[in-house]
Amino acid sequence: LKRPFLTFSVNNFVLPVLAYIYYVGCIVLENMDMHYHWTDIILHVLGLSVGVLLTLILSMFYFFNITKWVLPKRLQTSVAKLHGSRKVKVEENEAIYYYLSFRLEVKVSRYATHYPEDILAQIYRSLHLAAGFFSLLMLLVLLILGALPDTIHFTIPAGATILLVMLVNVAILGLIHSWFGGVGDLAVVALLVIFNTVTGLFTIWDDSGLRGLNYNQKVPYSDSAVSRHISPNEVTQDSMIHVRKLDFYQRSKVKKLVVVSASGGGLRATLWTYLVLSKLKEVLGTEFTKSVFLLAGSSGGNYGNFLFREELEHNLNKQKVRENVSHIGQNLLNNLGYNWILRDQAFLKPAILLFTPDLKDRGWSFERDIQKQIKLRPLFSDYTEDEKQGLPLAFVKATVVNDGRSIFMSATPSSFMSYDLVPFDIDFEQFFGSQQFHQLATQSVLRMSASFPYTMPFPKLPTYPLIEVADGGARDNSATDMITTYLNVMKPAILSRFDQVIYIEISSVSKRKVKYKPYNSEWISRLINPLNAYVQSLPNLTRNNNANALVKIQTEYGSRFDHVRFDLFDQEANVSLSWYLSELEKKAIVQRLAAPAVQASLTQVMKYLDETEE
Repeated sequence: LKRPFLTFSVNNFVLPVLAYIYYVGCIVLENMDMHYHWTDIILHVLGLSVGVLLTLILSMFYFFNITKWVLPKRLQTSVAKLHGSRKVKVEENEAIYYYLSFRLEVKVSRYATHYPEDILAQIYRSLHLAAGFFSLLMLLVLLILGALPDTIHFTIPAGATILLVMLVNVAILGLIHSWFGGVGDLAVVALLVIFNTVTGLFTIWDDSGLRGLNYNQKVPYSDSAVSRHISPNEVTQDSMIHVRKLDFYQRSKVKKLVVVSASGGGLRATLWTYLVLSKLKEVLGTEFTKSVFLLAGSSGGNYGNFLFREELEHNLNKQKVRENVSHIGQNLLNNLGYNWILRDQAFLKPAILLFTPDLKDRGWSFERDIQKQIKLRPLFSDYTEDEKQGLPLAFVKATVVNDGRSIFMSATPSSFMSYDLVPFDIDFEQFFGSQQFHQLATQSVLRMSASFPYTMPFPKLPTYPLIEVADGGARDNSATDMITTYLNVMKPAILSRFDQVIYIEISSVSKRKVKYKPYNSEWISRLINPLNAYVQSLPNLTRNNNANALVKIQTEYGSRFDHVRFDLFDQEANVSLSWYLSELEKKAIVQRLAAPAVQASLTQVMKYLDETEE
């Protein structure tokens, strides 16, 4: 062939072109769902197409000229002479192959039996070396992209980033296989084992910390350390702080205390929680806002709680509320995927840190991006003084990855929330008080409770040995346990000051019924059934524990306890976690406020707050 690489490209372009057309179609449909203007859609597709075209041009220029660069002149001359030979003996039963020429003509492929094997082997080795160099060049491009500052101009969509890294990995594996021949697969396994061992010796990539917390001084982490981190005196002091807050509400003529829990569920939960609370404020006015005492949340629900507290603090009007709603749901996944693949992978990170030692991981990038949507106070301790007065309390929980303990966080000292549960629960302020807890960033606290596996890095805490924390939803995605624990501990103080407690539960997850799974005697099913038994029982166990705790509170408070639910979904639904919300999805969530079930819940809350003391 005169142009082998061009011929190869022509004969292998159909599937990539179809995939590209499908990809562009998905982009157009998604952008239409997000109500983008047609000019923006054209610019998105045009930008992608220019990038793809530029990549193709550079790649084709490289491979079309590679034979001139890597093959010795002597070898090129020998190949040219043999190429002109037409005396090739073809066996009678030998298969005949066809190909498309660059002019799209169907032609019969020529046989290569007249080429000496040593020349073919030398050509293959040279071309493999050239392909390997190209793979290393792609890897270098990834390193450069990873070292560049965060900017929208260099951010690659999450799906494209993953695809790019997969292509580089395949290319590198092919290069290793060509270098090592028959033992290539064994070489790959050996390299992975060596790399895994080396990464275990260093903590250069264990830098996913919390902003503001002091990591220079580490506290011991053990059963004994956890057991003694809260003293009875601290519990008494913290309890009195909460009693004084209850007194403040009593002096404000509050007769019915409102406590709220908000479930997790990504940005969907953030938007739904904020919409429900803002709607209650709009409909009930100060009768509701002055009665809201406690907001507990999990994962995305926490962001809705904290945003609503900002609304209360600044007394935002309807226009400002609509602006807040419009900001929620912007794409977080692209930047997360970009940083995860290009910066937080162990095989790239050491090299990137050589050029940019102060580079932060995707957790810090997430905090910066979410702050643009949900503007909160810089420091967690900035809420402490206001919480002592009329600002509702906010409770946050995370889960220790290493042993499954819960970590409780509040800007107002609340060690009594964990005291009765020690050594199974940890009070963050008490345990890490010497690590500059009061300098801890608000967004870092909320990220602790929203660290969904893989998508988000697990924050590491300044302990010895090191521990990581994960999404609070791993233990309780509804945040019901914090509500029931608080009502149980503070029951005497609450019942002696208020006529009623109204518990508002905001749920952004689909209603899932307990399902029976038929017995399957197949060998594979019986092999995985023991694991399924544990996996399927965990959600039911959490629901049962919460239901039992809620029944206990209802029994202890009797007729002075009311419970109202606001469900985003009426029935079971297959709903994905939301890292961004299209305009269509946001519209559907907003319209949910007008659903009969939600209106009935609003009426219930109104009725409970309007009831006069008998």
